[in-house]
Amino acid sequence: MAISNYDSKLSIQRRWIAILVIFGHLAVGLNIFSVSPILLKIINDLDISHGSAGLLISLPPLVAALFGIPGGLVAVKLGQFRGFALGLILMGAASLSFILPDFIPLLILRLLYGVGAALILTVVGPILIQWFNSKQLLIINSLNAAMMTIGIGISVSLGAKISEYISWPVSLSILGVVPLLTLLIWIWKGNSQGVSDPDQRLPRPSEIISLIWRKSVLLLLAADAGVMFQYTALSGWLPTVYTQDHGMNVQTAGLSASFLPLAGIIGVFLGGFLPLRIGSARIYLIIAGILVTIGGPATYLFESHWLIWISLTIVGIGSWLYLPTLLSETMRAALFIKKDVAIVWGALLTFTGAGMFISPVLVGYVHDISGSFVTGLIICSIPASLLLIAGLFTTDHKDEYKTR
Repeated sequence: MAISNYDSKLSIQRRWIAILVIFGHLAVGLNIFSVSPILLKIINDLDISHGSAGLLISLPPLVAALFGIPGGLVAVKLGQFRGFALGLILMGAASLSFILPDFIPLLILRLLYGVGAALILTVVGPILIQWFNSKQLLIINSLNAAMMTIGIGISVSLGAKISEYISWPVSLSILGVVPLLTLLIWIWKGNSQGVSDPDQRLPRPSEIISLIWRKSVLLLLAADAGVMFQYTALSGWLPTVYTQDHGMNVQTAGLSASFLPLAGIIGVFLGGFLPLRIGSARIYLIIAGILVTIGGPATYLFESHWLIWISLTIVGIGSWLYLPTLLSETMRAALFIKKDVAIVWGALLTFTGAGMFISPVLVGYVHDISGSFVTGLIICSIPASLLLIAGLFTTDHKDEYKTR
C-alpha cells in the first residue's frame, strides 16, 4: 500500500513537472518574436533605423548564444529547480516594458529575456531525463516545441491587433507576465527536492570540447542553427516585407506571417508522434530539410498571396517537424547523462542563437544599403539546407522510439 501511494504521488508530481515545463516553453514562445508584428510602430515611435530595430529581434538569440554553454554550467551548479526558477524571473523582466518604453531600456529587457530563455532551455533537458523515459521524452519534447510555436503564433498574429487597442509597451508587458505566473506555480508545485541533482561538479573545458566535437552532436547543432537562421529572418521581417513590398496592411501581414508558427504546430505534433509509429529519426530530418530548403525562399519571392500562404505553411511545418527528433537525438548523443545534456543543449543555443542574432540584423542592414529585403533574405535561406545534409549523414536509429 505504501508503494502504491508513493507511485501515485510520483505520477502526480510527474504531471506537474510536465505541465510547468510546457508552460515555460509557452513563455519563451510568447516573448521571443513579440516585437516583430509591432516593429514598424516601434521604428516610428522611437525614431530608429531598420538595422537598430533588428537588434530588438536578434538580441535575445545573441544573448542565448553567448550564454548557451555558460547557461548549461549554471544549470549544473544551481540545480534544476533553482535554474528553472531563475530563468522564469529573468524572462518576466519583459513585464516592465510599459514603464521603460525607450530604445535602450527595451534592449536591456530583451537582453534579460534572452538570458532567462537560455537558462530555461538548457535546464529542461536534465529535468526531463530525470522524470521521463525515452518514449515519453519524444512526446514531451514535441509538446514543449508545440507550446513554444503556439506562443510564437499568438504573439505574431495578435500583436499588431492588440497594440491598436492598447499601447505596444503595455502589450509587451502583458506577455512578460506569463513567465512570472509560471514561476509562482513552479515554486508551489515544482518540488525543489524532486528536481535536484546531487552531482554538481562542473565539467572541465576539455570535457566540454570533446563532447561537442562528436560527429553526431556537430551535425545536429549545424542543422538546427541553419533552420533557425532562416526562420528568424522570416519571422522577424516578413510582416514588414509584406507591408512595404506586397501591399498588405499591417493586420494581414501579421496574420500571414503567423502561418509560420501555426503550421509549425502541425509539424511539431507530426514530428513528435509519427516517429513512434513509422520511419526513423533520419527520415524526419531529411523530409524537414527538403521542406525548409524549398519553402523558405518561396515565402518572399512569390507575389500571389495564396502562393505565399502555401509557402509559409510548407516552411512552417518543415521548421518544426524535425525538432522533437533532434532534441531526443541530442540526448542520445550525450548518452542521456544529465550534465552532458545540459552542456549539449547549451551548445545548441550557442550555435542556433548566433545565427538567430545575425540573420535579422543582416536583413535590416542589407535593406538599409540596397533598399531591398530580398538579397538579405536569400542569404539567410541558404543555411537551411544544412538540415537536409545532417539527415543524409546522421546515424539511423530505426524503430528505437517504438521499442523503448
